[in-house]
Amino acid sequence: MSDSPDKSHAQRRRPHKTPLALKIIRGAFRLASPIAPGLAGRQAYRLWFRTLRHPLPAREKPALAEACCEYIDLDGKRIATYTWGEDGPWVLLVHGWSGRGTQMAPFVEPLLKAGYRVLAFDAPGHGKSAGNGTSALEIIDTMTLLEEQYGPFHAIITHSFGGLCVAAALNDKLSSQRAVFIAPPASLLGLLKMFSKFLQLSEKSQIKMQTFAEQQFGQDLWQRMDTRENVRTLSIPGLIIHDEDDHDVPWQDGLEIAEAWPKARFIKTHRLGHGRILSDTSIIKSTIDFISASNSNTHLQEEKLA
Repeated sequence: MSDSPDKSHAQRRRPHKTPLALKIIRGAFRLASPIAPGLAGRQAYRLWFRTLRHPLPAREKPALAEACCEYIDLDGKRIATYTWGEDGPWVLLVHGWSGRGTQMAPFVEPLLKAGYRVLAFDAPGHGKSAGNGTSALEIIDTMTLLEEQYGPFHAIITHSFGGLCVAAALNDKLSSQRAVFIAPPASLLGLLKMFSKFLQLSEKSQIKMQTFAEQQFGQDLWQRMDTRENVRTLSIPGLIIHDEDDHDVPWQDGLEIAEAWPKARFIKTHRLGHGRILSDTSIIKSTIDFISASNSNTHLQEEKLA
């Protein structure tokens, strides 16, 4: 659906190159973790909340130029919002960790043509919004504020870490008639373990990280931020799309979420990875067809887009 057939499988699955700075950080944690697990765990915990801002690619600039850009205030932080269209139901676009609102730009024009208005935002510590870091709970608060000012939402389309936040928000105060999760993680605890593995932390340092999180956010944090648990009681239809070549979030996470969601469909794609899946025309069409459908599926359907 994306790569040409003559590309070898090895080429398609070429691993990401780790920047030199990250290699140095990983080396430091690998050395410090066995010697001072508490200190390494605390520093890793602080790093866990830090976000990265990437240069705006040319493909996102047209959508940015056409957007109405405004700011809202979230507990003293300026949050950048982007809106397109003047009529129709609202569709909220939610980006992933270290992403930005315009990362979902390929959906904008097709959504407008389908009769929707579109709202995107830069989460705290992302894009044009204030801060150098954030948390899932702060992103949830942002979406709740957006619903108060722009809602109600007909549908929410979310990518990666955004899915974890949206699921928790839908299980609390946020409302929507339909939701599409693209490459969603199954749980916050799973992400913490992946982060710990990436930094090559010792088991003691990882446990320290978990303890710090529980002290700050409560011991029930992991259950509250488990996507599978949060979708179990949802009555709205959901569509989960995940690529089998996703190196950032395993596609099995998406399947587990779909199996837990009473009214969910699951689509597994191929050769799109974690990021390119957002610009694939078949994915965009399937998404808009789903949020525009009048009927809802009441059981899991697994589909494959080759």
